[in-house]
Amino acid sequence: MHQAPALAFQVARSRVHGYLLIALAGLGALTGAAWLHPFDAAGWRQALFLVTFLFFLVIATRQWLSWPSGELVWDGLVWHWQGTGPWAAERGQGTLRHHLDWQSGLLLSLQPEAGERVWLWAQRGDDGPQWAALRRAVFAPVRWVESSPNGDAGQAGTR
Repeated sequence: MHQAPALAFQVARSRVHGYLLIALAGLGALTGAAWLHPFDAAGWRQALFLVTFLFFLVIATRQWLSWPSGELVWDGLVWHWQGTGPWAAERGQGTLRHHLDWQSGLLLSLQPEAGERVWLWAQRGDDGPQWAALRRAVFAPVRWVESSPNGDAGQAGTR
């Protein structure tokens, strides 16, 4: 079986992720409004709900805005991440895993050899021409080396 060809895929902040956060915020707001409706006057419980809701809304917004963007590179043997944001310094190779697949998008994580795991939402719209190549590289079986010149057998790449 052939190994997937080398590629570089541009990853941007996910619209799906943003829509999910908006839907959850809307659901929280509707729940809060339904809970507040029967009361004539707002008390400390309602104020606590409002403050907590706004706090988590700000955290979710900041998290989405700081989601990494950059370039996911498959060189034929190993995965590399070259990105912006908090993970910018973690350039290097790592092990890629897929967690969700909805055909036009993938939730991936790249665990560098040193540092924190980088979570990525790859979408067809981010880099359309490379989408099929990215899917092939993510889901292609790992190529095994029969033997090396010194007689050791091992894995050619990491996933």
